[in-house]
Amino acid sequence: MRKNSNSKTQKIIENGIIPQISFDLRKYFVSKPLVSVISKKPSNSTLISISQKILPSIPVDQRADFFRYSLSSALSVNNNREVWKAINSHILPQIPKYQYNELFQYSLIKPLQLKTNTKIWKAVSKDVLPILPQEKRIRFIESSLPYLLRTKISKENWKIITKKILPNIEPEERNEFFEQALPGILKKSKNPITLNQLAQIIKTQIPKEHRLSFLSKAILNTDLNDHNHIKNQARIAKEIYSKLDNSQLSSRIVGINFGNLTNDKTIINHNNLKLIDSKTPLEEDRFTIIYKELKPKSFSNWQRAYSQNIPVEPILNYKKLRNGNFGVYTKFLGKTLEEKFKYGPKNEVDLSDQKDHIINKIEENSIEHHRMHDGNFVVVSNGKNSKVHLIDF
Repeated sequence: MRKNSNSKTQKIIENGIIPQISFDLRKYFVSKPLVSVISKKPSNSTLISISQKILPSIPVDQRADFFRYSLSSALSVNNNREVWKAINSHILPQIPKYQYNELFQYSLIKPLQLKTNTKIWKAVSKDVLPILPQEKRIRFIESSLPYLLRTKISKENWKIITKKILPNIEPEERNEFFEQALPGILKKSKNPITLNQLAQIIKTQIPKEHRLSFLSKAILNTDLNDHNHIKNQARIAKEIYSKLDNSQLSSRIVGINFGNLTNDKTIINHNNLKLIDSKTPLEEDRFTIIYKELKPKSFSNWQRAYSQNIPVEPILNYKKLRNGNFGVYTKFLGKTLEEKFKYGPKNEVDLSDQKDHIINKIEENSIEHHRMHDGNFVVVSNGKNSKVHLIDF
């Protein structure tokens, strides 16, 4: 029986593999790369898959080294027939062929080190890989698949995660969902009712650009199984996102304060982004007022710029503090230039011209501001017009 098996292996090598190696490399291939793979004792079905599915996709001049380094590395970790059958049948069709070398040499190593669980390999290939950007699939295999292989997830929860939550995460952030959000969520709750509620909340209450941050930071501040509290907090969070123009600031505010959001009149403490009670009456919407504490020189520069009608954030009210600093109330104006430029606005040139004009005015009046970068210029949108302002003196 052993003789027949060896004979079949020999035929696969002679008829299926070696003919695909360039003639000038065959002597080298047989002496080292082939030996390194065969010594791992792969099954004949694995060798057939290698010859029929993998090798044809490897550039001819790279096939010998693919055997010696990439394939040999993967087989050294795990040569289980069922695992390799799952890889060949389910994983490979989802991976761009130009990434096969990287897949076998690096990405598969961690998953292969874990206990054999072909059901997870199949589930991932069916429910996750197809909705990931192609170029990011091997990163998922390397970074997220090991966690899924170690974690028991019920069929019901897997369905909620892959059919209700994942499709509502931006495609470019779905890898990060498995890396940054899912472990924390499942650590706090594996209740299907809770997961269903989270799916509904991110779909209806959370702007798409902030859903990953919400799931990986905000919700971990509170008890996920307190469903009424989570529902109320999500409603207030939606209001904050809206009033703060879906900016990165709004995402940070929600991330820090979720679980303690209230309907009381509150303002943003610029120093730590905590929401605090407002002791100064201001005729502005809540969640748009920002309180800052500045040293006298910084406040003086801000006050001079504001009094000379240079476009800077407004000074709504201020008071001198016991420590000599100034407590200043200002207003959220809009997204930063950094955020605007990231998505390529049509009026990018006009915004840059306005920014340069402000810088010139600041310098002409000998006003000090040492951080005039795109993160400290904000855009106030008013219909079709957008006006740039300088912030954070």
